Amino acid sequence: METKHIKISDYNYELPDERIAKFPIAQRDHSKLLVYKHGEVSDDVFHHLPTYLPQGALMIFNNTKVIQARLHFRKETGALIEVFLMEPAEPTDVLPILNWGESQSEIKAMQRNLVINVENDTLLRFANNSKTLFIDYFFKSNNLVSVSMTQANIANVKDVMNKWTDGYTEVSSNENDFVSVSQDKSTLAYGKTVAGTKFNYATVAWSAIVSSDDDNDDEYDFTPSGSVDGYDYVDLGIGIGWATANVGAKTPGDSGGYYMWAETVEHSNYNWWYYSLYTGSTSGYLDPDAFRTPYTDISGTSYDVARNKMGNHWRMPTRAELSSLANQCEFTKGTYDNVEGFIVTGPSRKSIFLPNAGCKYKDGYRWNYPWLLSSYTYGKQDAYGLKLNKAGDVSIDHGYKYYGYTVRGVTDL
Repeated sequence: METKHIKISDYNYELPDERIAKFPIAQRDHSKLLVYKHGEVSDDVFHHLPTYLPQGALMIFNNTKVIQARLHFRKETGALIEVFLMEPAEPTDVLPILNWGESQSEIKAMQRNLVINVENDTLLRFANNSKTLFIDYFFKSNNLVSVSMTQANIANVKDVMNKWTDGYTEVSSNENDFVSVSQDKSTLAYGKTVAGTKFNYATVAWSAIVSSDDDNDDEYDFTPSGSVDGYDYVDLGIGIGWATANVGAKTPGDSGGYYMWAETVEHSNYNWWYYSLYTGSTSGYLDPDAFRTPYTDISGTSYDVARNKMGNHWRMPTRAELSSLANQCEFTKGTYDNVEGFIVTGPSRKSIFLPNAGCKYKDGYRWNYPWLLSSYTYGKQDAYGLKLNKAGDVSIDHGYKYYGYTVRGVTDL
């Protein structure tokens, strides 16, 4: 029969409701079995199945189950409400593949139940359908070297990270992060939570432990991953490229320029009466309602100092991108060209340097550690940023828009 002559109506048949099994029988292996043998159709019971199987037969089992994903409620008015649950909010059983040295094709063949979200020479990113679970696989010369996994919409972040590192031995920890090692000493796990945010998500990064004979723990890889519009960037393995130096800086150790939020020029004095987006009187007290906010997020707009100073392919980092930097990277006190600051190492094991540039208020400095400005506003007179303290604790905080802050440009990969 040609397919063009097939009609759906040819497959219609009468099926009385009483002939539809709505509940399993008491003895499950006594359910009916349809048998087709030598051109004849007959029925039997399921526990007789082995008598019909030839020697050496291959059995393939489908163990999927249907969950009760539709919930029905009725309001006091009598209206019926139906809720359809797409995915569980609790952590899934999906875990990353930590087979160091595997190729991209091998990881793609093994990673099931997720779809590829990003794919290039150094990164495979998998995600679930609701984009609440991400697994990033990082490769060097097509060999797997590190993995990070992030899941959102979970209640207890630390409990989840403990589940992901079950069987690992904790090396060190504090209120915000932990470092653990696998039993065979082949894998190092690093988990971190970010203080000062409302996001409920967990992130753990795993990396292969290299023998001390082949690696020097005191060395960091600051080598640029590429150059855009004349400025170098480093791929830390968190989805975007980070400039090797602050906006306006000539080297990674330079502080660079200090900018008020949504301004592209520096000032000799940083205060609200010099701020271009303050519309109130400068002769009286500060009016907290007199700040103009052009956009909630100025990244990539004409108010973006990174785009203005570095080129159209550069922009300021968003609050979420600074959160990703804080949550997925290791921050270590260190120096670059004798300048004190923090070395930030990503899942790709490449690093950038943040000098202790602080921020500016009036004609002086405040804060003696990195304070990077984001593109996101916080209310009328504050903006979000990433801040470190003396102990190396990193947080997503907010500060007055009319202070002077350093900016680290990012570029899309």
